[in-house]
Amino acid sequence: MMCDVGLIPSDTGEEGGKQTGQRMTHYIEKGGRFETAFKAMPETIRLPWTSGGALLGIKGPKEPKAKNKIKYTCAGGCDVNVWGKPGLRIACGECEELFEEIEAD
Repeated sequence: MMCDVGLIPSDTGEEGGKQTGQRMTHYIEKGGRFETAFKAMPETIRLPWTSGGALLGIKGPKEPKAKNKIKYTCAGGCDVNVWGKPGLRIACGECEELFEEIEAD
């Protein structure tokens, strides 16, 4: 169906790529029906668009994950650490001292 209108499926987005698979894209056939129709379309009705760079393997920056847990260490010097949400009151099972929040590295 896509090939009939000049949009060729490809796993790479380029000529020579596999035409079937799980993660597919397409390329426009040179001189095909899609390219011909697009070039014939008046510019006044074309929508502005940009390519996202997926064909070049460019990925956008990842958003840093929100910090949802912090490190606590025993104030009694037991070398015991736990991680949990901010504001917890935790007592050490070894020396019964309260744990202290430790700043992130």
